[in-house]
Amino acid sequence: MDLGIDQGEFTNRPERCAEVGVEDLFAVRVSGNAVVECQGEMDICAEAPLREALARAMHDHPTQVQVDLSQVRYIDSACIAVLLRASDTLRQQGGSLVLTAASPVVCRALSLLGLDQRLRPGGIGEPPRGSS
Repeated sequence: MDLGIDQGEFTNRPERCAEVGVEDLFAVRVSGNAVVECQGEMDICAEAPLREALARAMHDHPTQVQVDLSQVRYIDSACIAVLLRASDTLRQQGGSLVLTAASPVVCRALSLLGLDQRLRPGGIGEPPRGSS
């Protein structure tokens, strides 16, 4: 599923990210319950893996995707833009993107950007629904 994010000038980012050894600073994975789990530093190097994980989850579960942000120590505008696009895409299809267990860092970033109402974190500190 295309999230419509223009790669433009950033096409060589993954190689540059690998060169500086940041691949161990973040992790993104999709669990079987349409939960995208993120941890670590979600910066521009995490943007492509996050976009791919969300697209996979949205393909398998087009009505609701949960994003667990409880272990995120930092999030930048590139990853927030991916979350916004995924939320808009799901909303257009009658679904929703739910941020679960958002860390205080994520909540603050969304609030500072004025996005805390558009990307409303739910269940702060609570595990995502359907996880054990």
